[in-house]
Amino acid sequence: MTDEQQVPEIPAEENFAALFAASLEQETELRKGIMVHGRVVSVSADAVIMDVGAKAEGSITSSEFATIGRELPSVGDELDAMILVETDRDGLILSILAAHRQQLWEEVALAHKEARTVEVTITTEIKGGYRVDMGGLTAFMPRSEADPNPKATSGLVGTRCECAIL
Repeated sequence: MTDEQQVPEIPAEENFAALFAASLEQETELRKGIMVHGRVVSVSADAVIMDVGAKAEGSITSSEFATIGRELPSVGDELDAMILVETDRDGLILSILAAHRQQLWEEVALAHKEARTVEVTITTEIKGGYRVDMGGLTAFMPRSEADPNPKATSGLVGTRCECAIL
């Protein structure tokens, strides 16, 4: 490059303003109920700490992983979680359980919209029907919808079946 082709120098104030504006565009909105994606930076018996691209890290109670039937993640793994508390002295409080339930609700809504069935496990007999587990969500199944022969429904607890979402 010759002296005649030099790029004009941008004043430091303009350069800083452009960088600051760009950083604000990249910053994730962090508020209760928002799903965030992050990378695990620390794992202990009590908590999994995640970097979610915010000024503070987020923590997930380790016991939540067992609740949804998952092993504790390793450092470097990427996860989705839901913000339970926006900010705390120790950073964000996150929940993988809430994220899992949100995902299940979206799947149930899509199955209803598409008139598809979902697989459930009948867990308990209750007044008027059954409590069923849909992979982590609990729902009610009326006895009248469980079997065309209502007198033969006593042995259904513990069975898996395909159900329509009504």
